[in-house]
Amino acid sequence: MATVAGTREVRREARKARLVQAALRLFAVDGFNETSVDDIVAGARTSKSAFYEFWTSKEDCVRDLLEEHGGALIADVFAASAEGADHRDRLRRGIARFVRYCAGQAELARLLLVESVGVNPAVPRSSGGRWWAPRTRPPRTSWSILIPTSRP
Repeated sequence: MATVAGTREVRREARKARLVQAALRLFAVDGFNETSVDDIVAGARTSKSAFYEFWTSKEDCVRDLLEEHGGALIADVFAASAEGADHRDRLRRGIARFVRYCAGQAELARLLLVESVGVNPAVPRSSGGRWWAPRTRPPRTSWSILIPTSRP
């Protein structure tokens, strides 16, 4: 019985992964406003009910993508920056990691940098006004690794 439930969960996660990949691709290629839920489910080769199993709307879907992927990007940039010896080195490392991350994931970069702007007034409100609010926030002092508290 446990294997049936496990198999069901594996299929569910595979369905969500297909929907996420289709949404990322379509938002990047066609734009958020031009992409419909019907387009996403067609691209994922699944049903509309499968889409609504995970999200309540297209805005909810993009919000989830922005929080998850934008949060991962922020965490990655912070981690790279933390290895710097001084504020200039931290800044250089953070910018370099951001550029490499975006260059390696062009569709995601377009979603984060272009399509997220003005998506819908309801999207930013859900994450405190920021699309990039990671689910696990870094400590408030994290910015100190990028910005020095005093000048030399």
